[in-house]
Amino acid sequence: MDKECLGQALASPKGPSYYVYRKLEQQQLTTNRAAKLIGVNQSTLSRFLNGGALTPEMAAKLNKALNMDIDTLFNLEAQCLADKARKLVSTP
Repeated sequence: MDKECLGQALASPKGPSYYVYRKLEQQQLTTNRAAKLIGVNQSTLSRFLNGGALTPEMAAKLNKALNMDIDTLFNLEAQCLADKARKLVSTP
């Protein structure tokens, strides 16, 4: 696991999509090429990378194609959702 990439994702409110985006960028993969490797349509990957929810299916495909840790992906998703909830609570 790339610690720099993960560290940036943890500092970002964008959740796992940002982590995946940074990994694709590091591997110099275009969205089109990455989608083919992962086994999804380019539009599906783009939707996820633009902040779409992480599904179990997407996590499994990212794990198989890019060796991304499923627990890490869902921990980032949970952190992102918790941050959104905290913002709602702190808003008058």
